[in-house]
Amino acid sequence: MQLRSVLFDFDGVIADTEPRYADFFRAELSGTGMDVEEFVRSVRGTPLKRMMEIWFKDWDEARRQALVERQVDFELHGMRYDYVPGARELLDSLKARGIAMALVTSSHKRKMAVALKVMGLEGFFDTVVTAEDITRGKPDPMCYLLAAERLGARREECIIFEDSLAGLTAARRAGIRGIGLSTSHSPEELAGYADEVIPDFTDTERVEGFLQGRG
Repeated sequence: MQLRSVLFDFDGVIADTEPRYADFFRAELSGTGMDVEEFVRSVRGTPLKRMMEIWFKDWDEARRQALVERQVDFELHGMRYDYVPGARELLDSLKARGIAMALVTSSHKRKMAVALKVMGLEGFFDTVVTAEDITRGKPDPMCYLLAAERLGARREECIIFEDSLAGLTAARRAGIRGIGLSTSHSPEELAGYADEVIPDFTDTERVEGFLQGRG
């Protein structure tokens, strides 16, 4: 396989944000009667609109909208966007080698504009697919198929890095090799969804093996 394109999820893959989302929702949903830990585990990689439809369908519209606004405010003003270990080094290496890169996220454009600026990644990716670009979110493969199409790459020429079960399911349904990062789920949880599992990007030899079609 000649690798032409690498497709990255954002939260839990490029940015180490999942623990901060978990803390946000624990604070917001305490006392609601929801199983907050199950909620936190299940919604990773899920677009905000779909999350509201599935988990908050019994809330009235005003209450749902208030939660959405608090989450967006948190993402724009309260979130820390630190790199997953080894992520920046990998991105710079791929850029230097001329390998096309896509960022494929369930997040909205406003958040990504802030996050990419904070992380020094404005204009870095060859294409960015956000929630506004699709009509069906992960686990539907639409987002990854769109990214590959934008890059002009065939599925067998791509590889996906993901941390969520929904995202890895989307990768599999797209027919693209998916490497799972155990930043949000345990390696055991990811095993049935990912072609390979790594903790982060610090094992550069192993990551390079994936890029060369090995491992």
